[in-house]
Parts: sequence; C-alpha cells; structure tokens
Amino acid sequence: MKRFVCFALSLLFVCTITASCGENKPEATETATVTTETEVSTDKAETADATGTEEPAPLTPEEKLKDKTALFVGDALFAGVSSEDNVSDGIVSRTASKFAFKTVKNAAEDGASVSDIPGKPTVYSQLEAESNNKYDFVIIEGGVTDAAAAVDIGRIVPEKADETDESELDTKKFAGGFEKTLMTAKKLFPDASVGCFIAPEIKSGVGAVSDMRRFAEVMRLACEKWGVFVLDASGNNDIKIEYNKSTGRTASTNLSVYEGNGPENAIDGDTSTLFWAFGGAYDGSTFTVDLSVLSDVSSVNLIMGSEKYQNNYMHSALMEYSADGEEYTKLCDLNKTNRITYCDTKFTARYVRVRSTAYDVEWPLITEFEIEAEPSKDAGGEYEKPVHISGADLEKLTALISEFMGEIYSNKRAPVFETKAGLCGVASVLSGKKVLYYGDSVCDKSFHDDPARTTYYSYAGRISELYGTKTYNRGRNSASFSTARGTNTIINQTKTDLNRKVDMIVIEGGVNDAMDSAPVGAVSDMTSENFDTDKLDKKTMAGGLEEVLYTLKENHPEAVIVYMILYKVDFSMGRCNDMDEYVDTIKALCDKWGVEYLDLYNDVWFNIKFNTKSRVYTNDGLHPNAAGYDFLTPVLAEFMADAYVKSKGT
Repeated sequence: MKRFVCFALSLLFVCTITASCGENKPEATETATVTTETEVSTDKAETADATGTEEPAPLTPEEKLKDKTALFVGDALFAGVSSEDNVSDGIVSRTASKFAFKTVKNAAEDGASVSDIPGKPTVYSQLEAESNNKYDFVIIEGGVTDAAAAVDIGRIVPEKADETDESELDTKKFAGGFEKTLMTAKKLFPDASVGCFIAPEIKSGVGAVSDMRRFAEVMRLACEKWGVFVLDASGNNDIKIEYNKSTGRTASTNLSVYEGNGPENAIDGDTSTLFWAFGGAYDGSTFTVDLSVLSDVSSVNLIMGSEKYQNNYMHSALMEYSADGEEYTKLCDLNKTNRITYCDTKFTARYVRVRSTAYDVEWPLITEFEIEAEPSKDAGGEYEKPVHISGADLEKLTALISEFMGEIYSNKRAPVFETKAGLCGVASVLSGKKVLYYGDSVCDKSFHDDPARTTYYSYAGRISELYGTKTYNRGRNSASFSTARGTNTIINQTKTDLNRKVDMIVIEGGVNDAMDSAPVGAVSDMTSENFDTDKLDKKTMAGGLEEVLYTLKENHPEAVIVYMILYKVDFSMGRCNDMDEYVDTIKALCDKWGVEYLDLYNDVWFNIKFNTKSRVYTNDGLHPNAAGYDFLTPVLAEFMADAYVKSKGT
C-alpha cells in the first residue's frame, strides 16, 4: 500500500486552511480462499487469487522509480554542500544514486533565492530554464538565501490556486516568490510529481538562517494551496547543518572606522550590520574584498547606504578587480544616482574593490558587498562549500528525500484546495471583534512621533483602523507587573473591564520590570481551583503577571487571550538589554494558563528587520516611532487572527 503523508498546517501569520488528502488505494482484486475440511487458512502464503497465483509483492521505491526523470531546483542546500566524506557528493547526487533514474538534472545554484533579490538567480527561473524538458519528478528547495538576506516575508494571496493571477504575486517578498515558484512548477510540469523539501534547522550567524520558522510556515501554506507534497524536516533535531556564506573571505579599507562598524560587517551576509566610515571618502579611498583564492566571479552586488541613511554612499567611485592585489582592472563605474550597483560581468580575480575617485562629504556605508564566485580551477586547494553536513547526517537527509520521492510518485493530489474565508485575510477574522489591550508605553503610544495620530494610537489604534476591530486600549506609560514602582499597574488596568464581554485580550509588558531590575520570580504551583492571589510574591514580575493572567481567565472565559513578548531593545537601563530570564518566565506562565504568545524577542527575522540599534523604527532603541508601529502592526494582527482561529476553530 502506498503511504501518503498529510502534513498539518499551523500558520504563524494569520489562519488556517483545510485540505482534503488521503490514500490512492488500488482497486480490490477478487481472491479465492483455500480451505480444508477443518479450518479456514489465513496464512498469507496460502492466500491466492482466482487463478491460484500469489498476490505480487509491492514494488520497492527503487523498482518503482527505475528509468524515471527528476529535476531538482533550489539554493546552496542542494548545490553547495560539503562533508568530510566527499565535497562534491551532495544531497542530489546521493539521492540519485539510490535509484536507477534515466535522467537527473540538478539546476540548483548556490545563492539562488525564492524572492527577487537584486543580483541573485531565482528558483523559479531554474524551472523556466527547463521548460522544454519533461520530468517525472520536480523537487523544490529554497529559502536559505532569502533568510540570509532577511527579506520581507509577505503573505500568500488569499485566493484559490486556479483563481490566483501571477500579477497578484509580489515576488520581491518571500511569499510571492514562493507562490510563483509553485505556480511555475505546476504550469510547466503538469504531469510531474511535484514535491517541496523544507530544510531542518540550520546553524548560522548569517541573517535569519538560524531561525527560518516564518519562511517554513509560508512554504507549508503555499504548498497546501497549490497541491504540492511537502517533506517538512524543519522539526528534525537529528540532522545538523551549518551555513557560512563568507567562508575564507576578508575585507579591508584605508578609511577610518566609525564606532566599531568594521569592514567585516559588509561581507557577513547580514543586512542588519554594516561598514561605516568615520568621515567622507577622498580620492583614493578603497574598500577591498579578498576572496582568499583566485576565483571565477559571476556577479557583484554592492549595496551602500542604509534605509535611514540612503545618501551615505560613494557618489564618485568605480569598481575594480585584481589577481594579485597589485594590478587592478576597471570593472564598472558606481551608480552615481543610486546606492546599489550591480554588475554581472564574469571575470577571474582574487581581489575586488571599490575605489573613490573624488572627495565626498557623506560618510560612506556599505551594507553588503556581495560577490558570487567559485574558486578557479587554477586556484589550488580544496574548496569548502557554504553548507556543511557530516557524512552521517548527509546520509540521513538523503534517506528522507529518497523515501519521500518513493511515496509521492503517482499519488497525485488535487491541484486546487478549498480554502476558508480567513486564508491570509486578517480583516476577515478580526473585523467586528471587540479587543482589550493592556500594557505599558509601547501599548499606549506615549512616545509616538506622529502628531496626526490621536492619543493611544499605537498598534491598538492601527489594528482598529486597518482590520475593523472595536478597540479598548488601557495601556499606560510606565506600567509594570511587579510592585517595584509601588503597585501592579497592569492589574489595575483590568479592573474597569471585568464585566465587559470582549472577543480578544492582548497583553504586553515586562520591559519596565526589567528596567527596574525587578526580581523575576517563579511560576507558582497553584491551579485555578486553589488559586489565592495573596500567596503570590507580587514584588516579582512573575507574581504580578500570574495575577493578571488568572484574573483575565476568570473574568473573561470566552475571550481569546494572547501575549506579545516585545522585541530585543537597545536601552541601557537596568536589565533591558538582557531580558532572557524575564522572557522565559513569561512564556512559562503563558503555557501554564493556556495563553498563546508572540515571541518577538527570540524572532531572529523580526529583530534583524526592526533592529532597534539602527533607530529606523525607534527613536530611542525601545519605543516605536510611527514607522515602527506601521511595521509592528501587521505582524501582531496576523498573530491575533491566527490565535483566534486556532482557539475558535473557524
């Protein structure tokens, strides 16, 4: 019997969809039962069909896939893997060796992205390049490059697959790019078994690669929508993978460095870090990347300035390359009207640099100096690929993919699924809901810098305006859970609403407790049956928060209660910059009282994008400004909608 794996979808952003999935069962074959006068045999060896022959054994995956054709597309995980066993023997080649395939094409490229990133090939372009060929399998992998660049996640188009127009897909965002990838695969290879591989957790210091939960959620949702089988290894803790895109490279400059923003930040693959010069560039200022060995370069993407300091780039400069670091050849002039310069001219070099040709008053920033290159055949030495897996773990991963391919072949899933109204439609879930908000200054917008907004127009007011909720915002500046400031001010916020019927309650807080270095405290062993608020240690953050959660649960039994754990802040008061212990306790209390939480503190993608050190979304490293609330609001709203659907089942 062919096995079919149906993956349960738990969407972080907004809500869920339901999909019909099951087994493709062969039609029953009539058989004759061999009997004796005294017994009926049930032994498999004695069971025969009408002609007296035994039922044939099911085909093994190897037999089933013999002479089939397979196309693999993706990024470094399929194309740039190394292990101690064999540098060139990666996941695809090992998978192919399991079966006697007629044709195997690995179109994956190190550096390929799902979304449209300037200077990067896309996974859907790999599919388009194979449009003239036919395949029995198309296996899709991706997201590592997108996570490394911490691209915007976006959202799935809230329509059925056959009603989704390509023009609706924002391919500059991950969700739009992945939908286009699946749309392209289904369109170009309608007879193929299309599968998607979601990678296990990857250890990396590059971008959001170490925390790809948001990317994985989009992939699962999109695959359900487009009828694509999923091999979701994201929860597999047995396979260890490491990713280091900047292997062997170094950067140097003759410019002075501002506040520790050294040249290494421009080649770390992390757009939240940057090189920043202390003073303007002059004629002859250089920033040089050493690729460590002579390399065949396919493209260069120089990203200067930042979202906040968009004019901080070299306006008069050129790019050059060299094999020996002495003699340089001009590659191109920098874009004088844009902070991004992209060049796809192919050349061989060890050094690539940018050189200023005139004085520039702006202090240049380099966010990323991206160079796609492979060591030249004349470079010598062994090339270390960016993805590293042990030989044993590589075998485990190969076995998973091989088994997956054996399972999905000929088990065709319907190409379109019926989706509920709430699919990625936050407003369809939240519209008309009555929502209470409790919290501190982040909740009450005390530090908001937009005079056009009314009082307490934080994320609470924005959610009301954008998604049609009825809002009661009780958040106030300086509120805390502990009594370090004299009283539990958040429990006081709840008192006027104890008899109010609401659909949702959103809690935020804890920063002021950390600011005061209040004792963290511990989760009590009391239950709702024997709970006594007088027995809580209210001097601690934990004691105060548990009183709040118990009070809200008791007085609003029908409401969906959620907690927003704040992002990492850059605010040097008390323990604000190290809230790990507070956050762990908040999560433990939420788990105890059945409260869903949005953990922005440990969300790598969110902290890279929001980046309180950059002062783009905050003016002081803690309190959101207008742009910060605009960024935070849809993330919280999607979580609220998801939590509501999860709780109510609609």
